[in-house]
Amino acid sequence: MKIFFVYQNLYDENEMKVIESSSSIYAGIFNIFWAFYHSMWRIAIPLAIFMLFINKIFSQFYIDVFEFFLMILFFTLSEEMQSYNMKIKGYYLSDIVCANSKDEAEHKFFTRIFDDANI
Repeated sequence: MKIFFVYQNLYDENEMKVIESSSSIYAGIFNIFWAFYHSMWRIAIPLAIFMLFINKIFSQFYIDVFEFFLMILFFTLSEEMQSYNMKIKGYYLSDIVCANSKDEAEHKFFTRIFDDANI
């Protein structure tokens, strides 16, 4: 079973997003592109500009070392980056659910909400 974070919008309680709690191999490999894909503009744009700057100034060895550390950083902190991005977009952590898939996590979340409302 996996752990999922359920985020709800501050202004619209019906709008929610479910995010899996784990490190992302895709974030490690495609780091800047992964950030752009998940609309993390505050991370992706400065990092892309910094990478262009690094490519112009340093030798290939330092670029490779920096990209390796960047890969490790994105792999280990992808969950925190997504959590930060949700807070910026106006979402708050509503619940933590243990399930096998996103669909099951949504089902458990809604079941819990409706059971609490009927008490």
